[in-house]
Formats: sequence, structure tokens, C-alpha cells
Amino acid sequence: MTIKITKDIIYKAIERSEASIGYQYDRFKLSLNMRKSMIVIGAIGELIFDQYLKSKEVKYEYEDEMHKSLEYISKYEKDFQLNNDIIEIKTSGYDQSGYEHLNLLYSQDQYNSGIRKGFNKCVLIFVNGYDRNERMLSIENCNSATIAGYIPFKDIGNYPSQRKYYGDDYKVPIKKLYNIEHLTKF
Repeated sequence: MTIKITKDIIYKAIERSEASIGYQYDRFKLSLNMRKSMIVIGAIGELIFDQYLKSKEVKYEYEDEMHKSLEYISKYEKDFQLNNDIIEIKTSGYDQSGYEHLNLLYSQDQYNSGIRKGFNKCVLIFVNGYDRNERMLSIENCNSATIAGYIPFKDIGNYPSQRKYYGDDYKVPIKKLYNIEHLTKF
């Protein structure tokens, strides 16, 4: 499912990155600008999912982690809750080559943290406009998001990777994700 990224979503995502840069965990030891870009990508994914749920008239809770302490986020943070399911949103940027060849990636520490926090599902969202050379989102080229699907969180553990890079301990092919429509039908 593809959703247009509006200027308002971009503005809100940038605002969140500025406000939460001091609270976001720096697992990749990136420069300040790269960290902000990663936060913007994640915020766009959450805002897109929020917009999607509203369009489906689904009742849900959304926890905006802006201004929450790092301690709170590491122990209690959840992105969304639908009924009794805690939903994690995972967002990745892609370039002009598309997202179809990409995967849902999780590091061991992220996976363990999600299990501890009681995550039930993980939704994967891709946003365009990522510049692979700069390793940052190009805001002027970011106008489309695709909700690729979801997976029961514990099932991520069934997809160990050969670990070529930091952060890809688990590698779920997007063809293994469930259709997002199934998540919102009750």
C-alpha cells in the first residue's frame, strides 16, 4: 500500500528529529546530521502509519516518544497499540533502484529489546528519497511511502542472517510479510 508523503508529514518529522536528537539511541555511531536523517525516516514511518490507521477508522493508541527520556524509551516505549497488540514500526529509506530487493533487518539487541517490551507485531514501511552515497534522506526527493506489510514480532527470530553488516542479525524477506490489511480487520 503506497501513501503520499505530504509536506506536513515532512515538517512534523523534521521537528521531531530536532526535538528528540538527544533522546534517541545512537547505535550506529553516526554523525549528527546522519542521526537526524535516520530519526526523520523513522518519524515519517510512524506518521504514515498513524495516517493509515485514521483512514481505516481503526481505534488505536499512539505513543509519541518525543521528549521522553532515553531510560523510558529503552524500557517502556511502544509505537502503536491495536487492541492488545503492541506494534513496532520499522522504517527504511530507499533510492531510485526501489525497495523490492530490500529486507526487514533487525540487530540482536533490537530484537531482544522488542521481546522485553512485549512487541507483538512489526510493520515495515519504506520511504523514497534515500541517497545511498550520502547515507541520508534527501527531503526534496521524499514523497512516497509504502507499507510493505507486517510480521508477528517473535517470528523475526526465525530469519537469522549471515551477518555481513552491523544490524542485520535477522533478515526477513519482504515476501514473508503479511498484508497490512489483515492487521486492521477485526
